[in-house]
Amino acid sequence: MEAAGFVPTTRTYEALLTVVSRRRDVISAEKLWSVITANGDNMPKGLGAYTTMIAVYTGGIRRHLAEGGDAGPFTHNASLVWQQMIQHAGVPPDAHALNAYLALWAASRRLKRLQLVLGWFEEFHVARDKVTYNILSTLWSDMRHPVTCLALREEMQANGVEPDAVTYRAWVTVAIRCALRGREVEASGNIKPNPKHVRERAMYLEQALNLLAEM
Repeated sequence: MEAAGFVPTTRTYEALLTVVSRRRDVISAEKLWSVITANGDNMPKGLGAYTTMIAVYTGGIRRHLAEGGDAGPFTHNASLVWQQMIQHAGVPPDAHALNAYLALWAASRRLKRLQLVLGWFEEFHVARDKVTYNILSTLWSDMRHPVTCLALREEMQANGVEPDAVTYRAWVTVAIRCALRGREVEASGNIKPNPKHVRERAMYLEQALNLLAEM
């Protein structure tokens, strides 16, 4: 591009980063990021480029863990990007930036870091929005934590945040799993049904049906 008389600017590379992020190409994104941040005196302003790069690492984590890999290198590099954002963005993190970082720790199942980021919402005076609750609902549903997952429903109602299809899918999934838990073993006749477990399954089944009716 420079040979043709066009000198790429930081914004040019940021636009390319957005394109590469849609392909979830971590290697190409890191190459672009090294160019964008090569000049420490000309770091990107605003949150967009940093948030995009963190999202790239989140996608890399999901793909890498699905293949049996380690999330460590991705979380480490994303943490460095977050630090760069805090130092150079010129504005405090907003809901979009915090949700991007929250999604990273949810994808990597680093729950202590996830709780830390949740605390930053209050620190930066940012309200949890629908995206925040979708990240949390999906995480607790996937990890089979029904009490924590379904408690988010009341929290959302208290904060005036409306659930969407993603939220309901997480809630219904975890409730149905609990409603069906242990039924196959008991149906085999090898184990006598536990009255407490039967009541719990009935409760979760009722919750699942109520959630389906709300959708």
